[in-house]
Amino acid sequence: PAPAHRLDLGTSGLIAIGLSPLGARGLAAAFRDDQVEKVYLAVVHGVPEPERGSIDAPLRVRDEAGPRDVKVVVDPAGQPARTDYEVMGRGPGVALLRLVLHTGRTHQFRAHLHRLGHPIVGDRRYGSSRDLGRRFLLHAAELTFPHPRTGQSQHCRSRQPRDFAAHLG
Repeated sequence: PAPAHRLDLGTSGLIAIGLSPLGARGLAAAFRDDQVEKVYLAVVHGVPEPERGSIDAPLRVRDEAGPRDVKVVVDPAGQPARTDYEVMGRGPGVALLRLVLHTGRTHQFRAHLHRLGHPIVGDRRYGSSRDLGRRFLLHAAELTFPHPRTGQSQHCRSRQPRDFAAHLG
């Protein structure tokens, strides 16, 4: 078994794992060739306006970043990156967002939401005022991908984590 992608430390949710060499190669190719639809949930500080939109901003990895510094920044010289978001719920001072990943850059959601002024709750590296230890409220909720052998569309879903509800009130 081999994972076809990874999640940032602190992110919960789905990971696609190939259970055979054929499966691992097929899944890795699907991720590489942008054949995988990825949907995440995040609890963020504040409520974005508008409540639905796209963040289309190139991202650059800062090689000089320390372990607690912002690692990825919006930069015109960076790689293209696009995130769609939609407010799905509200709590005291926070919002639940549905996020669709279109490009899959390092720390993409974290950097885009920081730039939008609505960092992910618990993500101290990208501006959250709440410390949740090693966890922040980002969850890989859905994956849709072609089956490596049959090509049929596979859709996987993971429930919203319980700790999200505690922050949404």
